[in-house]
Amino acid sequence: MLRLRPNRRPSAADLRSLFDGIDGSFLYHGAIDCPLYPRICTLSKSIVFSVPPYGRNEYFSGRDDVLETLFRELNDRSTNHYTRRITLHGLPGIGKTQIALEYAYEHRDDYAYVFWISGADRARLLSGFGEIASRTVGCHLSERPEDVAKRVLQWLQETEDWLLIIDNLDNMTVVDACLPDSENGHTIITTRSPNICGIPSISLPVVEMSHENSIKFLLLRLGNPEATENVREGAAQIVDALHRLPLAIDHAGAYIWRTKNVFEYLANFHACRQESLLDLTVSSIHNRTVATTWKLSFARLSPAAAKLLEYLAFMNPDEIVIDYLRAGATVLPLTLQTALKDPAQWRGLVQSLEVLWNCRFAGFGTRVCI
Repeated sequence: MLRLRPNRRPSAADLRSLFDGIDGSFLYHGAIDCPLYPRICTLSKSIVFSVPPYGRNEYFSGRDDVLETLFRELNDRSTNHYTRRITLHGLPGIGKTQIALEYAYEHRDDYAYVFWISGADRARLLSGFGEIASRTVGCHLSERPEDVAKRVLQWLQETEDWLLIIDNLDNMTVVDACLPDSENGHTIITTRSPNICGIPSISLPVVEMSHENSIKFLLLRLGNPEATENVREGAAQIVDALHRLPLAIDHAGAYIWRTKNVFEYLANFHACRQESLLDLTVSSIHNRTVATTWKLSFARLSPAAAKLLEYLAFMNPDEIVIDYLRAGATVLPLTLQTALKDPAQWRGLVQSLEVLWNCRFAGFGTRVCI
């Protein structure tokens, strides 16, 4: 029989012992009424598993070494106080967010709580803490967001076996006074800056994928992992041209998946790249590679889909409320106004962005993610 000490929050081990005696076919879809854990939804053996709505990346591959290092450093119980906090840093599009997401899914049974919040700006960070509060300590509409964040940080201080991922934290001031300082859980931060000041943590650089892993990733993205030698040779040329950048390879794979022709993409890429080389606003090899890849993908969109993508690019990429778009439809182009009034046309428009731009519905069709 499970015995808990008074005034002590149960650990993950305590809670999991409750699950161990339950038949594996049983799944509880409701919430547990518990004064310590209001509105807790059970997913797998995690009590709360809150990650971006676009789900696990089925094409993720080639990063086993980074995942193993991440696990080892987070679980290192040596004297270094900050071994429970890791900063993943690298170029845009190098795969930092996808590595953090894969780690969350791969180790979801190691944690009682998994939380994901955006560090892009202060407002999104505090909104993320508000979401955590709604799943744990509760919050009131009258509370200041900063006060809610403080209560969440106190809860993390007192609670065991949690994982907090802060994505896209490029400005230290965003997270001022909002970093958990506890050895009871793990924190993963993703950032473009290798020298972000003021965050004591283990620094883990994320670099380009290896040549072989890049080829495997592209072929997996094409749904053709056992490709012929001719196709593999074309794939090798493409990943070399893309400098083995995962985001660029992913976009290339989506493009080729539509055209079914590796060598057509390669010819178009080189032709398009010459234009990018003449663009003085695209300064680095990395930026030119991504810009060329995106330009090819963008060119395949219908005018209405391209216009929708432009508007979505200015909004929160995780969950954009469709009713918000409808409320402001009068300022949108006529093609988008018409699509928003016709459910079938709107669904087709969003789905046209799915393959090349990972756009999809969430919240039972009430939101759109990109």
